[in-house]
Amino acid sequence: IDKIQAARTGLAENNPNVKKEPVPQIFVAELGETTMNITLRYWTSVADFLSAKTALNKSVRSVLNLKE
Repeated sequence: IDKIQAARTGLAENNPNVKKEPVPQIFVAELGETTMNITLRYWTSVADFLSAKTALNKSVRSVLNLKE
């Protein structure tokens, strides 16, 4: 969990479309028997939302070594 949180936070902090304030938040939103949902909450302008979301989702998949 710590590695995933650190990776996602770093990705958000390094994305130019994500605002620095308020700082991105990451937390375990739900625990299942075989799954874990981690939420990354970040702030961006409306105009930059889709590009930020797309880039962050793609980056998270790469960090976790998931197949596209």
